[in-house]
Amino acid sequence: MTRADLRDGQITDFLAPRGPERPVLVDAVTTPPVDWSPAPPVRRVEDGPVVSLTRLPDGAWIADFGQNASGWLLLTDLGPAGTRTVSDHGEHLDPATGT
Repeated sequence: MTRADLRDGQITDFLAPRGPERPVLVDAVTTPPVDWSPAPPVRRVEDGPVVSLTRLPDGAWIADFGQNASGWLLLTDLGPAGTRTVSDHGEHLDPATGT
């Protein structure tokens, strides 16, 4: 992984050489114990395939899952070594621009 950000996500360069290993800081911050949550536990409840794939003139693809959802993506066959893959998530496409 080359970078991780709460808003911009994670960037991983699988072709980059391994850097030096660094220790993981454990207990660097003292936090109160979490012993309850008002939210239900997170569970996989459904696997949803792509409803439609659209290729844009610039070569990018839009994968429409037909609904808003939270979860994980499983990506396969991403192309030859050096192929750049970017996954942006959104809730709405502008019908005028397709973005």
